Amino acid sequence: YRGLPLREGVATLALAGGVLTAGVDGLRAAGGTIAATATVDASRPTTALAYRATISGVQARPVLQALAGTDRLSGTAAFEARGEARGRSQKELVGTLGGDGRFRFRDGAVHGVNIAAALRRARTLGLDAAAGEAQKTDFAELGGSFVIADGVVETRDLHLQAPLLQLDGGGRAALPPRTLDYQLIAKLVGTLEGQDG
Repeated sequence: YRGLPLREGVATLALAGGVLTAGVDGLRAAGGTIAATATVDASRPTTALAYRATISGVQARPVLQALAGTDRLSGTAAFEARGEARGRSQKELVGTLGGDGRFRFRDGAVHGVNIAAALRRARTLGLDAAAGEAQKTDFAELGGSFVIADGVVETRDLHLQAPLLQLDGGGRAALPPRTLDYQLIAKLVGTLEGQDG
């Protein structure tokens, strides 16, 4: 699918009485497994949507390239999410979306930005020669959880543990108006032991 090899798995699709049920189970891709189910009930005037997804041991970068057209994040990913929505239009479905989930990426990198180098450059007024390093931020773990209520995604425990950097954050993303209110707190660590303490 879009250049992503799908090694094996089972896909099911059923439509009866205006209810569509679809799912994949044991889908092997990018070194891990994916399982997901979704139900769309259009048997009444207001459509109901419900979904559940679990990803385990998947290499994030090729999956994100195939599904989202971005290669900014790499690492071994674990992800769980579930949710539901009701509405007569796509906008109403997004505005009533509710659910929760959690995610974790291990031994990866955020590509295109070197947060530690940017902080060092600011701290030394641009005089640190090491601040011009490769544009990626390696990390040991990046993770958090989220809750969705009425189309607003809230995260309070985002964390990133990297050799020279610790990052914590939280905030809200409102999906229908596409607004973001988020705070990130970054700390430089003096030694390579920073990711453990």
